[in-house]
Amino acid sequence: MIYVIDLRHYLDANGDPGAGRAAALARLYGRIAAAAATRHRGVTFLTAIPCNRRPGRRPCPGRLGVLRHPDDCVEWRCSTCDFQGYIRGWRGTPWDVVGRAASAGDESTRELYITEDEYQAVIDLDLSTPDVRAAVCGGALTLQGVQILGSVGTLTRIAREAWEVVAVEKNRRRLLLLDHVAAQIEDMLGGI
Repeated sequence: MIYVIDLRHYLDANGDPGAGRAAALARLYGRIAAAAATRHRGVTFLTAIPCNRRPGRRPCPGRLGVLRHPDDCVEWRCSTCDFQGYIRGWRGTPWDVVGRAASAGDESTRELYITEDEYQAVIDLDLSTPDVRAAVCGGALTLQGVQILGSVGTLTRIAREAWEVVAVEKNRRRLLLLDHVAAQIEDMLGGI
């Protein structure tokens, strides 16, 4: 089955995801659109965003590949199962991060490598600014782990958002993952 999504249909009057299942889908489709927006049109990119399907009632181990077409339609496809589709209506939403992504060749860009479990904890943060959304949603799966590119300011905001959640998090595993990411960023930047 191929999904055709207009992201605006999943947002409330303020342009934010509401609550419940529709909000979860809005965040998933928004992350897919943001990942595609971090790359040039016509460039296929395997993201670190996990597939949310459960074929045979087991989590799909796949990651989502994305492509932004010349008309800004975003195409996605799981690397393992048949989860695929197209997203329109994402421009002008909180996930429109075109031009916000850091590039590896820029001397002000830092590279952060985290585990896939840490990435899952980080992508579930609020991701409050377009630069943070671009850095996290644009995370690339590499042999060293998930690579997140960002400026010192962007990585500092990710660490601060992680620590804000750590202060109130009840899930011990998520707390440890986020705390480790924030500490790794602090060590990399020489203190925050």
